[in-house]
Amino acid sequence: PTQSAEARMALQNPDLFDRDIAGEYDADSNEIAGNHYRRPKARVPYVIDSSLSNAPGVIQQGINDSHMHTCVRFVPRTNEDIYIRVFKGQVFYSHVGKINGQQQLSLGDGCLYVGTVVHELGHALGFYHE
Repeated sequence: PTQSAEARMALQNPDLFDRDIAGEYDADSNEIAGNHYRRPKARVPYVIDSSLSNAPGVIQQGINDSHMHTCVRFVPRTNEDIYIRVFKGQVFYSHVGKINGQQQLSLGDGCLYVGTVVHELGHALGFYHE
């Protein structure tokens, strides 16, 4: 498929490191250092914003894929203060590792693929690019 203008813009966004990483960046490591960035008990609460009402299957497939290959469990948010909010943004990105409060994980037009969901969830867990 052809890339949308928003997806092409993500490749050129100066506010993101390596095209899809928000926040601090450590180019010398492929995972973030420090326990304060890690998820307690490998449990990650999340919500899917209504802006992605047309894509819950793709997101769930990405979550299921993560469950098959890791011990991390993404669970629907109940009342947790620290969680991931998956929403439809202009571009695709995530912070690397846990941040306090609501962590934004953006899936823009042209990004609604299982592989992109898995990739961005990996960033949210603390992994950089190889």
